[in-house]
Amino acid sequence: MDIFKNKASGKYFIHIEDIETGEALFVTPVGELKVLELSLFESQEHVDEDSLLRRGLITQLQVERYHKYMGIPQD
Repeated sequence: MDIFKNKASGKYFIHIEDIETGEALFVTPVGELKVLELSLFESQEHVDEDSLLRRGLITQLQVERYHKYMGIPQD
């Protein structure tokens, strides 16, 4: 799972896909799907989903929305 750290809030957003030059679709920490400018973020990491949840970097709601959007079956 790819996550990006927001420069202003320090919170992590789940990256879904690049939309056009300089913009991408993300799942926000409150579970919303939003197209945002990549310039709003300072870093990108590819990390295991379980590790991100354990460390509190992403929320369960974010993961659920990500799975729903990507068509990943829930347990």
